[in-house]
Amino acid sequence: ERGGVYRRMGNGGSTGGGGAKAAPPKSSAPVFICDDTASEMYTTKFDEGGIPKLLYCDEFDVFDTHNLSQKKTIMLGREKPCDVLVTNSEVSKKHLTISFDDGKFVVSTMSQFGTGLFNEEATTVVAENDAVPISGSGLLKLGRSIVGFNSKKLEHLLIEVIDGDAKGRKWATGPKAKSFYVGRSEECPVKMPTAGSSISGKHLEFQKHIDGGWTVMDNSTFGTLVCGDWPLRKGKRCLVVPGMTLEIGKEHQMQKLIIKTLDD
Repeated sequence: ERGGVYRRMGNGGSTGGGGAKAAPPKSSAPVFICDDTASEMYTTKFDEGGIPKLLYCDEFDVFDTHNLSQKKTIMLGREKPCDVLVTNSEVSKKHLTISFDDGKFVVSTMSQFGTGLFNEEATTVVAENDAVPISGSGLLKLGRSIVGFNSKKLEHLLIEVIDGDAKGRKWATGPKAKSFYVGRSEECPVKMPTAGSSISGKHLEFQKHIDGGWTVMDNSTFGTLVCGDWPLRKGKRCLVVPGMTLEIGKEHQMQKLIIKTLDD
């Protein structure tokens, strides 16, 4: 069954912003953001039993969703007849499959390039001809592209800085939040330290998607690393999943954020 297709929002990015104003004092209590934004509360029905319902592909100018099924094997790759097309040179024609076997969904890699997997807050590589079970929410790295899967729509986020000058600071989305920025600009609800220039004014854009929870997009000049060393492609949305890290800034300006959930 094919899910809906939604157009990706514009970048809205900036590399400027930020004067000499000092960062607010660190606090162990989260600052709630975007709480006064007028927004509908979106709801989506998911299958019971924690079955992954959606796939997200960051490759094109459309934001694509695809329902997983216990009865059908889904194939991802560079060319048709793959169910999900991810067209870059580091993706094989038939790169991987996701199937249901012995009560679990399983990722099987057919590509010589392998597949990066972030699941259960751990990162690994699924080599050619290997198969690994997946559960809950996670990310798959095919070449330069990141595809996400989830079994539960993520409604509320907690963002914490775990490394860098802002270490210990926390922000949480309010019940009506639908989008916000992370960066040096005064317009960013999640404001980073202003020293240096390797963190852009509006470095990251978070947006709540109508059918699957939160996404994040890099708008910066110097880039963002996801889950350790995966580059987040500029202008391409990536599904936000619990436990993922986002590293922005270079060397002594680096700030490392981790995504947690307030839903539990």
